[in-house]
Amino acid sequence: MSSDLLRTTPSIAFNRENGVLDVSGPAIPRVRIARDWRAKRAKDVPIGTRAAKELTISVDDTVVVLLPGRPGLTRRSHTVSVQCEEATYEFVPHSYRRSRLIRDGRCIGRFRTRITGRTKAEWEPQADVRPLDVSIGHALAVAFGTGARPAWLDAIDSAADFMSPL
Repeated sequence: MSSDLLRTTPSIAFNRENGVLDVSGPAIPRVRIARDWRAKRAKDVPIGTRAAKELTISVDDTVVVLLPGRPGLTRRSHTVSVQCEEATYEFVPHSYRRSRLIRDGRCIGRFRTRITGRTKAEWEPQADVRPLDVSIGHALAVAFGTGARPAWLDAIDSAADFMSPL
């Protein structure tokens, strides 16, 4: 893949209110993630839900499998998986602000979303990055955000708030 393409952010159209995200570009496949219009919108997830039955993902109009994890005690529980003919992807938080894109068991890149909603990708130098990797990575970063704060840390903060005097 061209190194110029790896440095370029694809075109991203995101309607947060309606839960529709399109990622496209001249040399990458179009990826669309859409929330079911009947689904209740969760404010803590950019696309509005982590329920697989309320989401669809398509690659160039072919529906593929999207499996978002339910957040739990660890960052890993926030993993989002995509299974398509070409590969299996995992989008795994590895810090408070960053996530890794793993294709078929190998890390190929790291993503970070900014407050503005823009994404930044850093591709592994030894990875054979493919056009679908670019589309899927940016789509998952925008739809689900990057990074995760572990729930156990939230529990400690809640306990500290409960214990502190008013």
